[in-house]
Amino acid sequence: MKRILYEQIKTRMMSGNLETQRLLVPQPVDLTPSEAAAVLEVQAELAGIGLGVESFGGVRC
Repeated sequence: MKRILYEQIKTRMMSGNLETQRLLVPQPVDLTPSEAAAVLEVQAELAGIGLGVESFGGVRC
C-alpha cells in the first residue's frame, strides 16, 4: 500500500500536478545566514514538491 501511494505521489510530482495545502499558521524556522541562502537558492525546487519558503523577519543575535 505504501509503495502504491509513493508511486502515485511521484507521478503527480513529475507531472507538476502535486496538490498542496498551506499551513493555517506558518511555521518559522531559525536558520544561519548560510543556511538561509542555501534554502533560498532552491526555493523553486522546494515549491515544486509543495514546500513554500519565504524570507521573513531579520537576523536574530
